[in-house]
Amino acid sequence: MNISYWDRESWTSYFKNDVLPLYSSAITITGLWQRLKEKAHGKFLSEVVKEIPSLEQAFVGGTSPPEKYEENSLARIYKELLGAGVNLREYYFLKKLGKEPKIPCKVEPTGIVSYIERISILLEQVVTQARDFGLLSQSSIQGAAESSKKNVDEIFREPARISEKFADFLTKAIGVTVTYNEYTRFIWFLRKIPKKYIKELYSELLKPEVFRFIEEDLLGSA
Repeated sequence: MNISYWDRESWTSYFKNDVLPLYSSAITITGLWQRLKEKAHGKFLSEVVKEIPSLEQAFVGGTSPPEKYEENSLARIYKELLGAGVNLREYYFLKKLGKEPKIPCKVEPTGIVSYIERISILLEQVVTQARDFGLLSQSSIQGAAESSKKNVDEIFREPARISEKFADFLTKAIGVTVTYNEYTRFIWFLRKIPKKYIKELYSELLKPEVFRFIEEDLLGSA
C-alpha cells in the first residue's frame, strides 16, 4: 500500500484530482443529452438549424443519400451515443427538391446515457458528502459544474468534439477504478474484507483519530 490512507490531505487530493474531474465529465455528457433533447427533440430539423446551425452536422454529418451512415460519421456517433437522429431518406428527398428539411428530430435515451446518468447521480452524492466532511470545498464543486456547462457549450458550437468528451470521460472513469486507483482500492478493501483483518493490514487504523476519520468521514463520503 503506497498511499497515506491515514492522512486527510491525501484524501482531499483524491477527491479533488480524481473524483471531481470524473463527476464534471459525467455531467457534461448528461448535460449535453438534456440540452440536445430540449433544443431538438420533436422539432423540425429546419427549425433547429435556424437557431443553432452547427447542429445540422450532429444529425446528418457524414451521411449520404438515400439513408447511409458512413463509417465513423458524426451523425452515427450522435445516433448511437445520444439517440439523436432524423429520417435521412426524407432529409435527402427534400434537399433534392430544394426545400427546407422539415423533418422531426429525435433525441431518445440510450443505454450509454442512462449508464452515465446513474454514475453522475452516485458521484454527486459522493462529492456532496465529501464537501460536508470538509474533504472538498463548495467552490471546487461549483467550478466542476461550471466547467461542465462550458464543455456542453463547446460541443454545441463544434459537434465533432463529442468524441473528445466521451474519450475524456472513459479515461477519467478508468483512472478511478479499483484496478488503477489505490485510493479507490483501499475503500473497496475496507468494505469487502472481514473486520478482523483490517487492523492487521492497515496498522495505522489502530490510532483512534485515524480510525474515526476513516469510519466517519471517508467511508461516510465514499
